[in-house]
Amino acid sequence: MRLRLGHSAEAARTAWRNIGSAVALFVVSPIPVVLLIAAADQGVLSVSVEAAIAIGLGSFFLIAAVGALQLVRATNGLSPFVPIRRKRLQSDFAALQWAKDLDATHQRQRTTSLAVAVALWVLSPLPLMVAALLEPTPSQGLWIAGGTAFLLLVVAAGLFMVLLTAWSRYVAAKLASAER
Repeated sequence: MRLRLGHSAEAARTAWRNIGSAVALFVVSPIPVVLLIAAADQGVLSVSVEAAIAIGLGSFFLIAAVGALQLVRATNGLSPFVPIRRKRLQSDFAALQWAKDLDATHQRQRTTSLAVAVALWVLSPLPLMVAALLEPTPSQGLWIAGGTAFLLLVVAAGLFMVLLTAWSRYVAAKLASAER
């Protein structure tokens, strides 16, 4: 039983890494659209705004598709452990204790990643706000696009950090709820 739980925990760790990657990719997927439109509009790129939109949307859909594939990988990685995921496993006391210990072992890492993520999220709009409040210039739109891209990258990084550390709580919760 413990060996199966260990494999399940490792599969959950990998799945949550894939889920974190997918969510981060979904968050950053609009960045090419924003940057390409701004760069084309400012003349930084020698393409029309319409072409920039088309290229940006193509990039957007490609990045979103990679994120969707990551979700499929996460689901496939957990599929051998359907009884645990559906809470149909009869856990003994040792398995429950193992899950609680696993969760407790990773509590500090989870708390730290959440604290760092929240700090990042709070600071993420700062470049965008500065760019918007600066004296208007011909390149202000490019600075605002860069600030928007930065905001999305930082939010994605914070989400990835939080989701990367969620796996041990997930495993413990599944085993604890299976016992009820």
